[in-house]
Amino acid sequence: GYESVSTDPSNFKGQNILILGQGNSGFETAQALSDTANFIHVLGKTRVRLATDTHYIGDVRSINTRHIDSYQLKTLDGVFEGDLNQAFIAKMPDNRYQIGIRSLHRYVRDDDSTRDNYDRIIRCLGFQYDDTIFGENATPERSFPTRQRYPKMTGDYQSKTVPNMYFAGAISHYLDYRKSGGSSIQGFRYTARALHHILEWRYHKNPWPAITFRANAILDHLITRINQASGLFQMFESLVDVILVPQVDDNNMDNEDLCQSSLTIDENITLHGRECFNQSIGSTEVPVGLLTNLEELTGRKIIRGFLTLNFQYGTNFSHPGREMRDKEFYVTEPEKAYNSKFIHPVIHYYKKQFTELSKDQTLPQSDKVFHLVEDSLFEWNIHQKHVYPLTRFIEHIVRKDLKNYFAGTCMEMAMKYKNVPTGCSRPNIQKKHREKKKEESTVAKDSNSTSVDA
Repeated sequence: GYESVSTDPSNFKGQNILILGQGNSGFETAQALSDTANFIHVLGKTRVRLATDTHYIGDVRSINTRHIDSYQLKTLDGVFEGDLNQAFIAKMPDNRYQIGIRSLHRYVRDDDSTRDNYDRIIRCLGFQYDDTIFGENATPERSFPTRQRYPKMTGDYQSKTVPNMYFAGAISHYLDYRKSGGSSIQGFRYTARALHHILEWRYHKNPWPAITFRANAILDHLITRINQASGLFQMFESLVDVILVPQVDDNNMDNEDLCQSSLTIDENITLHGRECFNQSIGSTEVPVGLLTNLEELTGRKIIRGFLTLNFQYGTNFSHPGREMRDKEFYVTEPEKAYNSKFIHPVIHYYKKQFTELSKDQTLPQSDKVFHLVEDSLFEWNIHQKHVYPLTRFIEHIVRKDLKNYFAGTCMEMAMKYKNVPTGCSRPNIQKKHREKKKEESTVAKDSNSTSVDA
């Protein structure tokens, strides 16, 4: 087996080798032995799935595909498909191995691709789920047949059959199996952190970490998260940021303290926090499976719906054998961002909390959706392509002009119109005034320093 096979290639010099399994471990082994073996055949039950085609981190990575090159360029090695459950292996008198297939309730020798006997057969069929650590009444039910290596679990990483049993690490990949990166450390480090927040809320009544900001800061918050949030990028379609849309009070845009003193979640729990007009509340990297219980999870009341930010690929972007170098895969026009095939940010708006996810356990259809056009540098900060279209979408959601204005412009609009944009609220003008004074002071100091030096 893969777990015990020798790593010294000289032990396989001149030998015919059969490797069972067409995953990363199988091709990694074939690659390591290719320089000394006579020939190597790799046998699997399905076609080879390349990570570059499927964009699933668990499929065969490019670093392990040298054997496929060898096969395609006809240098004796081979890659075959077949049902391993229908195969038999017989050890011959010369200590070599013969492989055959089952036909009409008997085994027959395959006289074609595997007609030569093998000196070694190496099993590389992946890991097996070990449930022997659990007691008789505490064994979680497994998911058959597609995810049998994982126990069944709910959206909060809790066993479906054993209450209060939670899973962390690679085993939590059940929830994003063949979708995202939870099978390795680059992904499950974020789901483990999410589990910590879940347990903090459940057992200690500490709400999911969140930040509060004014309505006109939603855009800045989104742009920052889009360009810096590694958890959303690595766990695309599985983790999302959530922003509760504020209730805007047109008559109190300059009042920072228009808040309720407490918020009752149910008859037993009252949070002594604040639910504010003109302010948004943002929670980061929330598992999609928890959004059906968003209010209970975050301890925040949904007033005018909520926004979600996540990354996703376009429809039919990838599957085995998919050619992804065609021109159709690249979209550069902002107005066609919804056709982006490569990974890109998507913002959904829901008027109220939904109760069910879609069939593939991703976000359900939203009331409004906005796609930011894909970017080859993964930097969504170009004003015309990214910032301005996003600004227009957010303004439509919060029903306010979120652009920033100079104090003079604000004064002019205040003289002409009954209401002024959010960017002209008193705190914003005062902040800009302080920044201008600070800048003028810095320039004055530099000028004085230059005079002294002279």
